Amino acid sequence: MIKEISVKLNLTNKPGNIVGAVGDVTLEFGQEGSVKMSGYRVMVPDGKPPWVSAPARHGKTTWFDVVTLRGPIKRSVDTAVLQEYEQMKKSLGKQ
Repeated sequence: MIKEISVKLNLTNKPGNIVGAVGDVTLEFGQEGSVKMSGYRVMVPDGKPPWVSAPARHGKTTWFDVVTLRGPIKRSVDTAVLQEYEQMKKSLGKQ
């Protein structure tokens, strides 16, 4: 069972780029250890709410996910990432 989800993001400042932040998510399992997933992104398309993009790599013709989460854990990770993103923006006065 997951004990904690921690998120470390870096806001991006590239004009015209829909990537609002990039960072890592760590799932803590207590004595069992932890899993760190690098490469999460917060996508902020014009006029739409932000959403979370899992780590992905570009193949020859398309992108494919490196990490795939399903079910409640996906919702929990996405929520944690978006909450951290909003908190960072708020602390910098970028609402």
